[in-house]
Amino acid sequence: SYFVGSEETEPGYGWPYNTFFTRFAANTAATPADVSIYLTEEYLKAYNGGIYGKQDVTFSAYDMSKFQAVMSSTKALSATLASLAPADISKAKTAANSTQSYAYDDYKDFHDFLDRAAVSSVALDAVVVETVKDSIRNLVISGGGTGSYKASHGISIWLPTQASDLSRYQA
Repeated sequence: SYFVGSEETEPGYGWPYNTFFTRFAANTAATPADVSIYLTEEYLKAYNGGIYGKQDVTFSAYDMSKFQAVMSSTKALSATLASLAPADISKAKTAANSTQSYAYDDYKDFHDFLDRAAVSSVALDAVVVETVKDSIRNLVISGGGTGSYKASHGISIWLPTQASDLSRYQA
């Protein structure tokens, strides 16, 4: 029902099991959502001056019962993007290129892309965009990033900006 993980590749130290289990042991009546949130919070603290020092990381917890809404709203967004005029496609690519990315540059923070597309005045349907953002906020029950990943909102998508990247994966 819940999932935890990172938008970015996780560093070698991994998860802060000691601090997480100490917190969990102090509240054995925690719900699965609580446990997911504890792990996310302890992970981010561990790399933000905590037991693993300072390192740029991301980590999130999802309520998987909300995932279908993300899928549905993303399909509507995809249709809106596919219908853009060439000038707006260019603006969307520019927004995508400036979106928070990770070790693989064609993976971008989904919410950050939508924010940057709005700033770039991409002619997207505002209701569709807000529906996607709401679905992301409902899915991601805890998370974010430290350091250079502050623009991370908890969920990334594959968002290639080069035709060669896209064509390499087309069936």
